[in-house]
Amino acid sequence: KRGIIGGVVHLDAGPTVGGDARFGAYPLEPRWTPGSNALVIAVNRAGRTHLARVDLDTAPAWRPLGDGDRVMTAFDGDDAWALQVVETPTTPGELVLRAPDGAETRLSELNDR
Repeated sequence: KRGIIGGVVHLDAGPTVGGDARFGAYPLEPRWTPGSNALVIAVNRAGRTHLARVDLDTAPAWRPLGDGDRVMTAFDGDDAWALQVVETPTTPGELVLRAPDGAETRLSELNDR
């Protein structure tokens, strides 16, 4: 469902997928974007989790900030720079930095072996 009910934005998506690879609490809380009335959130659809921007002035519209076959299990940042933990079915969580142009740089190599 999409819409605003009582000032709350409702999307037809959840924040993440469930699984046995995640233990403890991971930070997936929405983050305000600097100088705007927008939030960056984690959106899970069809087993994939990515960042999305929700502009509260035009809600319920939201814009994805990534794509690909992966799950993001944690993030901190905004719609410009964001630090994320991402994983795939064959790669456990690795640290990735998302730049303002959408380019991503993998920062860790914990699971390469």
